[in-house]
Amino acid sequence: MKKVFCPGCHTAYEIPDEKLKKDSIRAKCKKCGAIILIKANSQPIATPPPGPVGHPSHDEAQPLQPKYKESPVLQRRPQESGKDYLSISFFVAGIIALVFFGYMAINSFSKRDYQRPFKYLSEKITERLGAKPKGTGIRTKRRRRPDEEKYWRFINAGHRYFRQKKYDSAIKQYTMAIKVLPNRFEALYWRAQALARKGQKKEAIRDLKIVIRMNPKYVSAYDSLGWLYSSAKQWDEAIRYLTQAIKLNPKNGWAYYNRGRCYYKKGNMDKALGDAKKACDLGFKLGCKTYNKFRK
Repeated sequence: MKKVFCPGCHTAYEIPDEKLKKDSIRAKCKKCGAIILIKANSQPIATPPPGPVGHPSHDEAQPLQPKYKESPVLQRRPQESGKDYLSISFFVAGIIALVFFGYMAINSFSKRDYQRPFKYLSEKITERLGAKPKGTGIRTKRRRRPDEEKYWRFINAGHRYFRQKKYDSAIKQYTMAIKVLPNRFEALYWRAQALARKGQKKEAIRDLKIVIRMNPKYVSAYDSLGWLYSSAKQWDEAIRYLTQAIKLNPKNGWAYYNRGRCYYKKGNMDKALGDAKKACDLGFKLGCKTYNKFRK
């Protein structure tokens, strides 16, 4: 058994002889981390720690120095007492944001929304941020304003009367919807459809032209105008609106079919045959029948 002392803190250690099989070994002090070099063939190191300066044993006691001075000594970094102001600022900002969005959401609750607070809260936060969820496959339903809710209630009531062929009642409901939101075109379009069913084609054409001014890309309005003008035998006007419908939707087989009929009435068989063929190719069955008829 060999007794050695740490050169840094003078802590005593006992090394069993069976561990000293090699020429030398290096050990690390558990207390201060200093490196202790122990040679197997050297005499046992039993030198006690030196006494204070001026004591006779101070000059005689020489601490064991490591052979390699560049050997690293692991030292624990003293703990800093300063505060992490960055983390504190992030924490405070998060609390403020949570309180703000929570207040904005709760302030917008209605009575029925208290039955589904968590869903409504997420919808409100998304709406405030102006963002849409991506990659989730979930579509967030936009809440309508009170005037929009009223507008669509009138339109749905008009649709019910329209399906029952009660066109006067349907027109009344669509007219009420127009009064609620005069800048929307849906009620105007459906009122025109009801007026056309009643035979009031001039009034229907008037409403459909307003629809086109409000929404120039509304294909159904051009289709309806083409149909109304063709039924009034105004072939040029019908062809003009049906051509615009085809420009907006090149796969509109119905528009090709009706424009072909207008060309036929005008005596232009080449264009009539071409439109009927195009309608047939797009899968419109009446176009196929008309095409076979024009060929004969």
